[in-house]
Amino acid sequence: MANTSFFENLHGEFLNILNAVKGKKVAVFGHMRPDGDCIGSQTAMYLLLKNYGVKDVVCVNKDPVPTICKKFAVAEFVRAEDFNDADYEIICVDCADFARTLENAERIFKKPLACIDHHITNKTYATYNVINPKAAATAELLAGIMFGLNIKISPEQASALYLG
Repeated sequence: MANTSFFENLHGEFLNILNAVKGKKVAVFGHMRPDGDCIGSQTAMYLLLKNYGVKDVVCVNKDPVPTICKKFAVAEFVRAEDFNDADYEIICVDCADFARTLENAERIFKKPLACIDHHITNKTYATYNVINPKAAATAELLAGIMFGLNIKISPEQASALYLG
């Protein structure tokens, strides 16, 4: 049986992100009115970064976590209006446009370090862009990359990725 590698062409860019955030503080931004893919992807990234040498990680959303997703959202979530720390690197997940995170995002925060997304309309607005419109969800993209890079997926991450 052949060794299957998912989204192999994105592995290098994903590793660039992980290397760039070691020892730093990271805010994982999701889009307004978050859905399961957004919350699941934020949670999976949060848990990955917590175990990857990141100093501090927080998930940021303009709107609250939907009730149906709360069981899977084991990350620390804060409302965008309460977050203004410019010392954090920003990783956006499931956001085709930085403006989808909150109004005036571009004026409030510096350019995002990374964007991980599956939308065909993505504007490649970050320093590192991990994008594949053939993925059904950002969570699928994250899961495939993590499998392909042999990154251990915890039960909590698996649940979050399944939500997506």
